[in-house]
Amino acid sequence: MKRREWRLGEETKRMLSSLGEGVVVVSADGQVVLINSLAESILGRSSERIIGLSVLDCHHPDHREQVATLIKSTLESDSAAPLIKIIDGPDVVLSVRLTAFRDEKGIPLGVVMTLRDLTEETVSSDRRENSVIQLIKIPVFKGDRILLVNTEDVVFIQGLRNYTRIYTSG
Repeated sequence: MKRREWRLGEETKRMLSSLGEGVVVVSADGQVVLINSLAESILGRSSERIIGLSVLDCHHPDHREQVATLIKSTLESDSAAPLIKIIDGPDVVLSVRLTAFRDEKGIPLGVVMTLRDLTEETVSSDRRENSVIQLIKIPVFKGDRILLVNTEDVVFIQGLRNYTRIYTSG
């Protein structure tokens, strides 16, 4: 596949920065080609450090296979792929949605990742002593939606490699 030049005008960059969500654009060959200012803030990385890198190099080695699979399946389908990601330990909880973008012939050019910080929605606003954050809701995907499950309703959590299955009382 021929390598594409990615050039965006200042107006487009301003528009992407004004969105209420972080945006990361990854080319079909897996290279990060754009990151808006909100995504920089959420991820704690500047565009200068991330643009041009393989998106897999931006993830922990244990998660690279999962990320590659999500990107591949997104490029091959017409539906958005949802993901919940926890970064920086338990401190930041993100909703990440991947959507393929295509040229006029329908050929995939890459993936747009939209990032939404769910941290404030999933932790209690009152922090205990020792700066411990009390988790009050757990983000869960069901179908193509994110549900916030109250921790009081959770009766069992099962770890399945990079995934977790949550069982509730109701």
